[in-house]
Amino acid sequence: TPLVQTLQQVLSSNDELLVTLLLDSSGSIGSEYPTLKSLALKISDKLKGLTMQVIQFSAVAIIECPFTDNYDKIQASIKAMKHLKTTTNMEEAFKLTRQTLFRGGSSKSKPVVIFITDGVHSGNHPGKEISNLLQMKPSPSLIGIAVGTGIAVNTLQNLLQNQPCFPADDYGGLTRMIDSLKVTMKKRDPVIKLFFTPFNNLLQNARADLQLTINCEPDVPLKTLPAKTRIFFRPNEFYFGCEFILETPVQKDMPFAATITLKIKPQAKLTGELPDRIWYEVTIPGRNETYVGSTSVLLGWFAKDFVLKVPHDQMDLNVLVWGPMGS
Repeated sequence: TPLVQTLQQVLSSNDELLVTLLLDSSGSIGSEYPTLKSLALKISDKLKGLTMQVIQFSAVAIIECPFTDNYDKIQASIKAMKHLKTTTNMEEAFKLTRQTLFRGGSSKSKPVVIFITDGVHSGNHPGKEISNLLQMKPSPSLIGIAVGTGIAVNTLQNLLQNQPCFPADDYGGLTRMIDSLKVTMKKRDPVIKLFFTPFNNLLQNARADLQLTINCEPDVPLKTLPAKTRIFFRPNEFYFGCEFILETPVQKDMPFAATITLKIKPQAKLTGELPDRIWYEVTIPGRNETYVGSTSVLLGWFAKDFVLKVPHDQMDLNVLVWGPMGS
């Protein structure tokens, strides 16, 4: 069938897939809401193991489940959803989808958005936000599924700027079609998340040793960082090397916190300089590879979208500040 063929083509991609289920919870959905939830459960069940987020919208858009590959969390979030029953703010729905599109992976990931709706929108027309979404790189695959008896598929297709759209009026047939999908799981490199903050959230300058709090956890496809995992901070002309070793295993979504001190070299203390990046290596027991990452060192005080250098009566301060730093 056309829907299965389209989904099959998207899901056979060699890219790492990030799936967004975008679900209409407006009042106009009416008695079709249970069908919409059942369809979302069916799709998430079929795509078990892929990284997925669930967004529900009516007058506002809500992330019901942030990106995860945890099947139980995804299913539980859909089952727990309540019908919002207000207006249909598709503009906000597509804006939130765009803003979170790569939150579960990287800029190299292939996003897939499955939009289930009755096609009736109120308020501002969502066309601009849909265009903004489709213009992202890599561009997402956007698939519309029309629920309810009053919707014409070509109306939804026009709304989605000629992206593929399909009717869901035969729910039994649709679920049988989805059952026929063959989903091949892609092999993915391990991901380790490291987040840095200044110790006790204090501003620090490069004339003193840098104390950092580190939060560390594995991410898809890793489930656990085993004990004896080594995280080593490479030395450079600014500071000496430093390492810490996990004493106990660390689970996904349960980050381990540690405090490290990067001892600044004497010459760097004289100049008050910091490096542009901090490089680190992660060595996991039982694996031959060493994984390398880095985080930016931002100069100045971070306020909204601006990075400013902080004036001081004796010297300018190079300040480590909190942000979504780490790779």
